[in-house]
Amino acid sequence: MNVYDEKTFIERGELVELHSQTPATVYMNGNIVEIVTKRSDSNKLIYCHRQTGNRYYNSKTGTYGSYNKYDKRMDSTDGIRKSLTTLRRIINLNFSGDDSELFLTLTYATWMNDTTRLYEDFNRFKTALRYYYSFEYVCIAEPQGTGSWHMHILLKQSDGNELYIPKSILDKLWPHGFAFVKRLPFVDNFGAYFYARLADADTITPVDDGPVTKSEIKGSRLRFYPAHFRIYRCSRGIKRPKPVKMKYCEARKLVRDYEEVVGYSKKIIHQDSSGEQTVLNVINYEQYKKPRC
Repeated sequence: MNVYDEKTFIERGELVELHSQTPATVYMNGNIVEIVTKRSDSNKLIYCHRQTGNRYYNSKTGTYGSYNKYDKRMDSTDGIRKSLTTLRRIINLNFSGDDSELFLTLTYATWMNDTTRLYEDFNRFKTALRYYYSFEYVCIAEPQGTGSWHMHILLKQSDGNELYIPKSILDKLWPHGFAFVKRLPFVDNFGAYFYARLADADTITPVDDGPVTKSEIKGSRLRFYPAHFRIYRCSRGIKRPKPVKMKYCEARKLVRDYEEVVGYSKKIIHQDSSGEQTVLNVINYEQYKKPRC
């Protein structure tokens, strides 16, 4: 009798045809609308019950097992996907390319891989900049290919007035290296732009927030992120994406005049030690873009 590795994996394919009354979760973030439909609300095996720590009990086999722990951020592929997806939605919801918005990049003159210092330096910069301006921000930490860190910051004035920061002020407030500033929009889909930058892999397209696998991120910048590291931080005034529940037919009406960006399905499949495979869930993901005027 053949013995197989027990595992759960994702099989990606074309969109699965849906009934018009299928429940859908819709995210409306700026000019981007996402429609997510699921066959089930859970991807978990009903016979696996979590115990204390990283232990679980399998009621089907009567055995105990352990969840895998990870030491690096890239080892938690599901966590990476969720973080990048949330970041993409936050950016698309809050930034549209108005004159009230700016994009900053803060770098170090010498090699710097201390993530604690990175955020301490940013907090000092942010506090000093608030002396001159009132703003909301999304701050994104990114390593270079060498492992040296720098920061990307999206700024906006909530009152909608034009935001202009002279380069001389930035140089004064950021003495650690170089400060760059430019206006948005330099791309049409800001959230997808940062998703692609952080994943930094040829197999991940700028609009694809599907499963990120270890083979896709091997050698990418994500290997420099420590375990549980917060890739981004936001000020209190930044809006968070709120999902809206509706029927699939109603969701389709919302995007009637939108351009389709991407659409695919994911099957969550579990294989037991006998080789038997069980489909735990089927998820459809669709993203649409409203043309900018």
